[in-house]
Amino acid sequence: MKNKRLLMIICFFLGILTCINLNTITLYASDMAIHYEIVDCSNRGDVIQTKYRMHNGKLQYRHWNVTQGCWVEDHWITIE
Repeated sequence: MKNKRLLMIICFFLGILTCINLNTITLYASDMAIHYEIVDCSNRGDVIQTKYRMHNGKLQYRHWNVTQGCWVEDHWITIE
């Protein structure tokens, strides 16, 4: 009789601990989803590369926007 009562008390506490643990997991999962959305919505700048060339014996450069696939300036800039 004592063993049956002890077993019932242990099962009761294990059931409560399981419910508390499941609630904790659910909260963590919802927090992670919110965190993921914030990280995904962060601003990202354009990737800009500087391109060089020799033209008529002078070194020139121009910026290429890799993200948008276009030149930043309208013309080549001569380095003096």
